[in-house]
Amino acid sequence: MNRFVLLLYKRGGGIMLFSLTLAHAWGIFLFLICFGLLLNRKTFVAAMKKMDTSSLFLAGFILLGIGSAQVVGYENWSFSWKGLVTLLGWALLAKGIAIFFVPGYSEKFLRLAAKDNLYTIFITVGLVIGIFLLSIDYINY
Repeated sequence: MNRFVLLLYKRGGGIMLFSLTLAHAWGIFLFLICFGLLLNRKTFVAAMKKMDTSSLFLAGFILLGIGSAQVVGYENWSFSWKGLVTLLGWALLAKGIAIFFVPGYSEKFLRLAAKDNLYTIFITVGLVIGIFLLSIDYINY
């Protein structure tokens, strides 16, 4: 670690730096994924219809791992962007648990998400959240 990061940790700013880093990572991820899904809707829906159970379990395993790491490493329940970052981590964990333990959950969700209106709403909400999380440094909160 460089001196600046160590100084932030010594003064109590390490949590804020970690929060911003996590928010920016989520922002980049959500923006790029949702923008790509918005542009390639037909390809994405076709790929989801062809998804088999082994790839679904792999996705569940990855979601469980990332969600668990974030829930253990960062939890800040507040009505701000920090609470949104915490909520995203818990959502990943819940989705991973649902894939493993609720039979038929993913198939139902994919059918629901593939509908035209809901697909556009999900992707638009993801884009807005991604842009919001990316803009945290530039807006005073």
